Amino acid sequence: MLKRNLMILAILAAALTFGAQCDESTAKSEGVQGTYKVEGTNPDGTPYRGNVSVTRDGDNYIFNWNIAGDQFSGQGQLSGTKLTVDWGEEHPVIYEVKEDGARLEGSWADGQGSETLTK
Repeated sequence: MLKRNLMILAILAAALTFGAQCDESTAKSEGVQGTYKVEGTNPDGTPYRGNVSVTRDGDNYIFNWNIAGDQFSGQGQLSGTKLTVDWGEEHPVIYEVKEDGARLEGSWADGQGSETLTK
């Protein structure tokens, strides 16, 4: 009987832990959508600013940047807190999702450029 009760407790603990992880992941993924201010640094060290809108389409995130009047677009996938966005260049933009999606910190051009998105 004791073994059975311990087994039930272990199953309940695992279910609660899994549920909490799912809720956290869902909150982060839903929190990524929206409009952000962009501040970044080009590979040559020059700064840039603009904005980006992020929408969700199934498992994909659609990015539409406006940087000093220039338009860029891309599509990304979220894995944990890492959001990888293909924007048509050789290397993707790789963001780390922070503050439940209120801030994304990323690099591009194989780490030579950097970018911070803030809601």
